[in-house]
Amino acid sequence: MKGSKYRRLRSRSELLKLYRSCLYFDERRYNEAMAGDDMSFCDIGMDFARGNEYDYAVDCWKNIEHKDIAAVYNNLGVSYFYGNGVEQNFEKALEYYKRSEALGNDFGVYNVGVCYEQGVGGVKKDLEKAIQKYRIAAKMGNNMAVQVLNRLTHEHNLSNYYYDDTDKQNQDGIWGGSRYEIERGTNYAYKLKKCGFSFEDIYRLSVDFINKLEAQEKDELFEMMSRGVDILDSEPLLNMYIYSYGKMHSAKLNYAFKKLPQEFICKDETCLIDYGCGQGIGMICYHDFLREIGCKQKVKKIILIDPSEFCLKRAGLHARHFFPEADLYCICKTFNNLTSSDLFVGDNMPSLNIFSNVLDMDSFDINSFTETIKNVPICEKYFLCVSPYINKDISYRLDSFANLLDAVDLYKYTASAGSFILGKKWTCDIRIFKTECLENIYNSIIEKAHIAEAKCRKEIGTIMGEIFLKETVDYYLQALNVYQNPDAYYNLANLYKDFEKYDEAIKYYQKSLDIVEDNEVYCNMGVCYYNKYDDIKAIECFEKAIELNKDDYISFFNMGNALHNLGRDEEAEECYIMSETIRDNLDMYEPPF
Repeated sequence: MKGSKYRRLRSRSELLKLYRSCLYFDERRYNEAMAGDDMSFCDIGMDFARGNEYDYAVDCWKNIEHKDIAAVYNNLGVSYFYGNGVEQNFEKALEYYKRSEALGNDFGVYNVGVCYEQGVGGVKKDLEKAIQKYRIAAKMGNNMAVQVLNRLTHEHNLSNYYYDDTDKQNQDGIWGGSRYEIERGTNYAYKLKKCGFSFEDIYRLSVDFINKLEAQEKDELFEMMSRGVDILDSEPLLNMYIYSYGKMHSAKLNYAFKKLPQEFICKDETCLIDYGCGQGIGMICYHDFLREIGCKQKVKKIILIDPSEFCLKRAGLHARHFFPEADLYCICKTFNNLTSSDLFVGDNMPSLNIFSNVLDMDSFDINSFTETIKNVPICEKYFLCVSPYINKDISYRLDSFANLLDAVDLYKYTASAGSFILGKKWTCDIRIFKTECLENIYNSIIEKAHIAEAKCRKEIGTIMGEIFLKETVDYYLQALNVYQNPDAYYNLANLYKDFEKYDEAIKYYQKSLDIVEDNEVYCNMGVCYYNKYDDIKAIECFEKAIELNKDDYISFFNMGNALHNLGRDEEAEECYIMSETIRDNLDMYEPPF
C-alpha cells in the first residue's frame, strides 16, 4: 500500500486504540506502551507493518521520531524507501538510514549500503562503499548483510568478502585488504581433520613433517626464517616455525593466560583479536587454557590479523578447527594499514587482544596504531602482550603501548634466560592490562559538559557566561579526545554560535560534517556565515542542507535572506515561497494537542 502525500498524523492514544484490533496484537507490548515505553510503541509500529497497516506504522514512528531511537529512524527510512505509508522518497530514506547508522544500528548501516549499491537517495552508485557498509553491518551480526556479501562474492568475484553462515565448519572469514580464503584442500588441511584439539597435536603435525627432511634441508629452512621475524610465505616455512619456536611461544602464552583476572575469565562470551597472529598459536593456546580450567566462556568472534597470506590462511583453518561456532574475520594487513572498522566487534562484547611476539618489533608506528585501537568503541578491552625479553628499551616499548592506551595494569612479569623455565634459554616479557569502556568515559564527560552548558547559557552576554563557556568547552574537548562524536562537535559549535563566536562555531560544524553530513549542521553553519556577512558561503551551506533534506524550509528561508542581501530578489522570493509551502504542508503532520 502506497502512502498519500499529506494527511493528519494520528496521536499516540488513537494508535493504541487502533492497535487493539491489530492482527498481531500483543498484550504485554500494549501495556508497556500505555505505561510510556517508547521501544514497545516502536514495536507496535512493526506489528502494524506486519499486518500491512503501513499508515498506522508510520504514525507510530513519527510520534516518537524526536526521541532519537535508532530503530525508529531505520523503520522510517524503510517506509520512505518502499513508499509504505508515505510517498516514496529515496532522499528521505537515506537521511533516516544515516541517522540510524549514526546511533549504531546494524540495519541502518546495512540500508545505507543498499543505497550506495543501487545509487539512490542522492548518492552515486558506489559498490566499494556499499561493500564497506555491508562488512560493518555483517560484523555487527546483521544476517542480511552476510547474505548480500555472499551474493556480491559470486556476482563480482569478491572472494575477500565471502562469508557463509550456513556451514561454519567450512566457512571462510570476512577478509580485509586482499583476496584470500582459509586454507583448504592441502595435505595439512586433511591431516588436521584427523587431529586432536590441543596445541600439542598441532605441534606434532609440524614435527612429523620436519623429521622427514634431510638435515641440510632443515638447516636451509631454519635460515630462511631469519629467526622467525620475516613473513612466512611457504608451507615448509610454516611447519619449520612451529617446529622451531612453537614450544617456546606456547609456554609463554600458557603462563600468561593463567594470569588473566577472574573478572575476565568469568565473562560469558568474548571476542579474540590476535594481532600478528601467525598461524594462530595464541588462539589455540587460549582454547587449551579454557579447556584446562574447565571454563565455559564462549568465544563468539575471532579477528585474525597478519600480513602473510600463508599464515593467515592457516590461522583461519585452525580457527575453524578449534572454534567452529565462532564468527571469523581475517584481516590481511600490516598494523600501519589497520583501521578502527577492521577491529569493530559490535554487540558491546569484551575483547581479549593478544599480542604474541609482535610489540617488540619496530616495523610499525606505535602511536598511530594505538590511536586506531582507541577509536574502536568496544566496551571492555583486555590486552595480553607476550614478547621475548631483549633489553630495557624493548620492555619500555611494551610499557609505552599500555600508557598510550591509558590502560590499567593488571600483571607484569619479566624473566631473563634460565629464570623462566629451568634448562631453557627462553626469555619472557609479559604485560596484561585493560582499558576502560570508551563509551562510559565519553558519556561521563559529556554529562559534565551538559551541566556546565546549562549554567553557561543562563549567563550569555555576561562575564560569568564567558567563564562558564571556557569550562564547557574544556569538557567537550575532553570528551572528543576520547571519542570523536559528531553530535558533540555539533553541540560545541552551537554553543559558540549562540555566543556569537562564529569562526569557532564554523570550525566545529565542519568537524562534525567531516564525520557525517547533516542538513541541520549545514543550516547552522550557513547562519554563521550569514552573520559574518559572507552571503556567498552562507548560500553554499543552505544549498547543501536542502540537498540533504528537500523539506528543510528553514534553510530555504535563510537562503532567501542571503540572496536578498546580494540583490537577487527574484531568487529570494522563490525561496520564501518554497519555505512557506513546505512549512504549511508539514503542519498537517503535527499531532493534535
